[in-house]
Amino acid sequence: MGAASRPDRTADREEPNRASKTRLLLVWALGGVLAVSLALVAALLMQSPSSSLPSAPDVQGVESASVDSARAWLRLVDEGEWKRSWSETGEAFQAQNTAARWASLAAQVRPPLGDIVTRRLLGEQAVPGPPSALKVVKFQSEFAHKANVIETVSLSLAGGRWKVVGYWMS
Repeated sequence: MGAASRPDRTADREEPNRASKTRLLLVWALGGVLAVSLALVAALLMQSPSSSLPSAPDVQGVESASVDSARAWLRLVDEGEWKRSWSETGEAFQAQNTAARWASLAAQVRPPLGDIVTRRLLGEQAVPGPPSALKVVKFQSEFAHKANVIETVSLSLAGGRWKVVGYWMS
């Protein structure tokens, strides 16, 4: 009666062993997913804020000199002061546009938009490059006859003043 009468307990011992191995594997997998998730969150939080346009104005509501210059120039354009707005631009703008050409283009594009309703600063970004600093300033504008216009003004520092060297609307 020896070996045949004893029940085989090997199968019973393997089942709990397999279940604990599965649990252990599941714990390690979940721990790995958690660790990777935390690493991604940390990487996103440490991402440099200079990669996007900073929001503006700052807490005190003071805008930079380049933003002030962009706003002053846009007021001239809003008022239809084509010749004066051209004279307030930098050399790079003037080299590409005569005063007459600027007046002709601006008179075709700007008046149909109607009066400015709102112009909200989206941000400004410094763009390094020779021979001087360059800033790109973006506004979200609403005109009487067209809403949600993005105005982009690029400015260059010349003689201690920010001068418009590029302007486009989208």
